Amino acid sequence: GDIRVRAKKSKLWVREMTDWAAIGAVMQGVGGIAAAIAVVVVAKIGVQKLSDFRDKKLEEMRIEKQVAVAERALTAAYLARRSLHATKLPYSKTQGPWEMSDKPTADGRLFANHVGELVVDRYKSHQSDWNELLAVMPSASIIFGKDVEKCLEAINKQVEFVREAADELARLEEHDKAVVHELSRRVRRWDEDPIECEIGRQIAGLEETLLPVFQDNYGRATAEPIRRVGDAS
Repeated sequence: GDIRVRAKKSKLWVREMTDWAAIGAVMQGVGGIAAAIAVVVVAKIGVQKLSDFRDKKLEEMRIEKQVAVAERALTAAYLARRSLHATKLPYSKTQGPWEMSDKPTADGRLFANHVGELVVDRYKSHQSDWNELLAVMPSASIIFGKDVEKCLEAINKQVEFVREAADELARLEEHDKAVVHELSRRVRRWDEDPIECEIGRQIAGLEETLLPVFQDNYGRATAEPIRRVGDAS
């Protein structure tokens, strides 16, 4: 009888051990699945955070590029206006333009020749400003579109009007009053100067598009500090 009782208890113990082993195996399996799920979740969170970080950096880089090109374009326009103003000669209502005189100078050349050469020299002294105006056009066009590029091109066109007029004055061989008068209107600063007025209109167009870039990204208008860079006369 004792042998049967002990055998029965032994079987129960073996069964309990087997049950616990099975439960342990199940728990290990569940733990492994949970660990795997945790790894996947963490990986997804990590990938999402990495993606968010990358998107944020790309957006920051995009904004920085926009601001940099906008500032460069506006500065180039302001400097071009200031430099062209400095290139052109003042107009004296009392004396009138020297180039209008048909009398030869001491070296036998026309007054117009000397005036043209003077303006050409002034133009060349600001060559870096003209170069910058041309250099910024492609970037401005890519980022802000053709309208901004057209404004910059229109400013450069006015600069070229002055340069071409100065070149023609410097090369004139005969005094033609009508021709000299027309060229004189380009190389001198007249009241309501059409060339400088046109540049002012184009700069207003640039400001309408580019100044909001600073306002949107910095929460404040920066027109005045930037205008001071090249707007002195």
